[in-house]
Amino acid sequence: MEIKSETKNKKPTKKKAIAKKDVKKDKNVVKKITKIKIWMMENGVNQKDLAKKTEISTNTINRLINKGKASKSIIKSVSNELGISFEELNKLLEFNESVTK
Repeated sequence: MEIKSETKNKKPTKKKAIAKKDVKKDKNVVKKITKIKIWMMENGVNQKDLAKKTEISTNTINRLINKGKASKSIIKSVSNELGISFEELNKLLEFNESVTK
């Protein structure tokens, strides 16, 4: 008597497989980054230290730096710690021009 496994082998659909294949071939993937990320690199500021100094979670700092999203109170705290105005930080939270990887 033969016992068949109840688990099914899930294979990616053709559409997903093609998309993955295209990404692997294209080494010039475009990635947008926030201006604040560049500013921080130029000024020797890292996310972990900024999180400690502002007493804001590293996840929140990461979301602010990489996505430009945070509440006004978070932006005020970070701008105070960085020594820049609230308005200047808001401009830095915008996405920079596309950068090729």
